[in-house]
Parts: sequence; structure tokens; C-alpha cells
Amino acid sequence: MRTGRKGETKSKAGMGMARLPTLQGGYNNDPRVLAELEELKQENDVLREKIKKLEGKVVEIARSKGEVEGLREEEEKAGAESMGSMRARLAQREEEVDKLKKEIEERISQSAQVVSMKKIIQQKNEQINGLKERLQKYEKVA
Repeated sequence: MRTGRKGETKSKAGMGMARLPTLQGGYNNDPRVLAELEELKQENDVLREKIKKLEGKVVEIARSKGEVEGLREEEEKAGAESMGSMRARLAQREEEVDKLKKEIEERISQSAQVVSMKKIIQQKNEQINGLKERLQKYEKVA
């Protein structure tokens, strides 16, 4: 209860506020309770330190993750660029190989030995055809 200006008493309950009950002995000076309270404070401090360390590790891991992702992206770009240049060089080398093959075939087909062999083969084919014709004449007669 409170007293108003002119000595009137007003109830807190009447004002919409309830009064909390007080501890009977006031502040407790029991050494066991004080020791337990001190232990809990120390444990709380230890846990706060652990939380700070873990938060630091989380930040470090997040930073490392970002760096790794950045490096991975750079390597992918570099790999894609080098892959493109390697494909271009491969295509160029394949063209060179095709040109060299054609050149070699042309040289071989124009060499004296090949020309001579072609003539010999043509003559032998003509001989074979002539022999076939003669053989057919004799087979028809018999």
C-alpha cells in the first residue's frame, strides 16, 4: 500500500499491479549457496570463452571456404581457357597432319618407282585379259 498526497492510501492491486513476494531472510549469506553461485559464475565464464573460440573458428572456416571457392572458380576459368587453347592447337595440328599426308601421297604417286609399277601392273592386267579371252575361246569349242 502507498500513501497519497493527502494521507490517502492506495492499493497497488487496485492500480493493476501486483506486488511480488519478498525473500524472508533478505540476501542469503549461506556459504554453500555463495560457493555454488561462484562456481556457476566461473562455469559461465568458461562457457563464454568456449563460445568466443568457436565463433572465431566459424569465422575462420567461413573465410577459408570463401578463399577455396574463389581459388576453385579461378582454376575452372583457367582450365576452361587452357582447354580452349589446347583444342585450337589440336585442330591446327590435325590440319597440318592432313596436309602432310596428302603431300606424301602425292609425292609417292608421282615417284618414278610408283609410275613404273603402275605401268607394269597395267601391262599384266592386259595380259590377263588377253589370256582370259583365249581361254574362253577354247572352252566354248570343247
